[in-house]
Amino acid sequence: YENDWTKTWKLKEALSEVSKLTGLEAYTYVQVPGKSKTKIGYAEVRTEILLPRPYFTRLMRINMSSTGLSALRTQAEIELNEYFKYGRDPQDLCPKNNSNSGEPNIPSCKSMYKRKIVKSFKGLSWALQTMSNKLSRDDKAFAKAMSYFGKHTWDNKFTFRVMIKEAKNCGLSIKHHVGGEKITLIKRLFEFPTSPDCF
Repeated sequence: YENDWTKTWKLKEALSEVSKLTGLEAYTYVQVPGKSKTKIGYAEVRTEILLPRPYFTRLMRINMSSTGLSALRTQAEIELNEYFKYGRDPQDLCPKNNSNSGEPNIPSCKSMYKRKIVKSFKGLSWALQTMSNKLSRDDKAFAKAMSYFGKHTWDNKFTFRVMIKEAKNCGLSIKHHVGGEKITLIKRLFEFPTSPDCF
């Protein structure tokens, strides 16, 4: 997020969107001072997720096993069920209903996200298979498959959360940067050591 003429509420909304999309509230939450309509001029929010090579090596190996990525997909579905456990949409992920109430249709929304999870893991499996086949043979095809992997990782917050949890065992780094004209610069770096579970 980057804006030359922003207000406090817009910056808060941008930070909320990062949390909503990634599910990384513990790493991206920042207290924004001032009233909602306070003009704060230029502001930016930047989050970088750095995925290490051992992570991809592990996933390619898992993907080639008899069960593939099914355990990770199950974890994403558990995350989904936990989110909608009380029949509510706490982060407003669901589109509003066109009815007079304007409330989202939670069962329909949950089903939509379940389909997204299934689709994203099919895409991740294809990308990892291609990466495994093209490793050290075709750099261009490998890079394209890597891009495809990123696209499906970011497809929904439930898939993303599970893939990030997996990456934490393999040396994941998260850089979070919030700054601006009237905001004290905040830079956070979270680094996770590579554990034996990665190998």
